[in-house]
Amino acid sequence: MLMVRELIEPTMDVMDTHVLREFLDMVGPDGPALLRSIVETYVIETPPLLAALGLALKRGDPRAVSRLAHRLQGSCLSIGASALAAHCAELEQACTQGLPLSSDLYLALEEQFAATTAALRAFVADLP
Repeated sequence: MLMVRELIEPTMDVMDTHVLREFLDMVGPDGPALLRSIVETYVIETPPLLAALGLALKRGDPRAVSRLAHRLQGSCLSIGASALAAHCAELEQACTQGLPLSSDLYLALEEQFAATTAALRAFVADLP
């Protein structure tokens, strides 16, 4: 059984760059510019989703936490943010198992998002 505390342990691998490289290969010469745009959209649109998740955690609303974690997981997977997606999946599973939720988990998700953002920006900075 997953313990909610597992969600806040640091992860060394933040990104699955294979997802990003496949995208670049698929799109061709316009890939770097398009990927930069997608990364910036992700960076702009994720904080409100994280904030809503944080509020749901604070309220102790497992249904909302599960729904928001699932939504965030999907956007993370599409951009290769594997560590944050894994945290979201574990959080969603914790909700379905009825484990206690803590608003402290929000801080861990925020930190993981910051690491993800840094990794994404570093990846696109190295593109031609």
